[in-house]
Amino acid sequence: MQRWVVAVVSCLATACFQETDPMGGNDGTATSETTAEASASTSAVDSTSNGSASETDATTLSADTSGGAASTDTGEDTTDPAGCDQGTACLPVPMPGWEGPVALLRAPANAPALMCPPEFEDAGASFADVDPGTVTCECSCLGANLSCDYLVTVHDTAICQGGMPQSVGVGAGDCVDASLLLETPGSVDFIFMAGTPVCAPPDVGQATVPPSYATQFRACTPTSTGPCGDGECYPEPTQMPSVGGLCVFQDGDVPCDPTSAFTDRYVTHTNIVDQRTCQAGDCTCEPVTGTCNASLQVFETLGCPGMPKNAIPAAGCSQATGMTSVRVVDAPMASCGAALNDVPPVGDVVLEGTRTYCCRSDV
Repeated sequence: MQRWVVAVVSCLATACFQETDPMGGNDGTATSETTAEASASTSAVDSTSNGSASETDATTLSADTSGGAASTDTGEDTTDPAGCDQGTACLPVPMPGWEGPVALLRAPANAPALMCPPEFEDAGASFADVDPGTVTCECSCLGANLSCDYLVTVHDTAICQGGMPQSVGVGAGDCVDASLLLETPGSVDFIFMAGTPVCAPPDVGQATVPPSYATQFRACTPTSTGPCGDGECYPEPTQMPSVGGLCVFQDGDVPCDPTSAFTDRYVTHTNIVDQRTCQAGDCTCEPVTGTCNASLQVFETLGCPGMPKNAIPAAGCSQATGMTSVRVVDAPMASCGAALNDVPPVGDVVLEGTRTYCCRSDV
């Protein structure tokens, strides 16, 4: 009888008449608590029947009463190992002497002008793949000039020989008073003394096909989204017509560091200055030839007025009867050779604002 009573009491203590969830289940906490309480009741029955209870075991069994719930956060990690958000890259600090980073946009020169997205700051336009065009120099010879000098001689004989002649040098168009040479002239003649034909300054024409370029660029500066392991996080220009990854830059035409992350090289410019010109002095119009053709007009009065009495050719001789004044009239003939049209231009095409971009090649 005594054992039955103990059993009834024990059953009451351990919830033998436990109410069942009508839906057939309990939440995790209730189950966990129930398990812990059942373990503690079993120890109490053993303690009654054996006449002793283990206090330490009861404490241990009753300690885990909170149950456990697994984490339900299944969100995907959007950061890279360096700590940058998805769509951004961790870029190291530029090498000494370099600036950046920038996104370098590229398009054909005949495409619409490139524009930076709103989230990027415009860092300027440039170009590459320059065609210098051509400059052709075309020389033209404009003719030659010939100035001749003559020697007029007045003789006191009638046949331009012997006696005591008097001579004077004259140029074309000069009038000479014969009586100033000899009081009683008998005859007169004249000869060609000197003359050098000279080409007129040549004319030079210039035909130019101006320089052009085939590729346009525009640099766009991104804004850092925060620090990372080796530098700063920057958005990658994946939705833009860029050359690839972000770039660093330096003025001048310089090599990229092959040991860095920036090895794709682009050299651009901001201005073209065409210094090529054609120099007339480089044109040649040779050879130059010329002939002095003249006659000596004889007048019966001083000052060579009106119509001459007669005219004699060079090296001819004329009687001086009635002669008072004389004048040389000439019609020289001169010519220049053909122009040389293969004269090269002087000067160069100068590219200004040269800048080197070194870009990431792993994008």
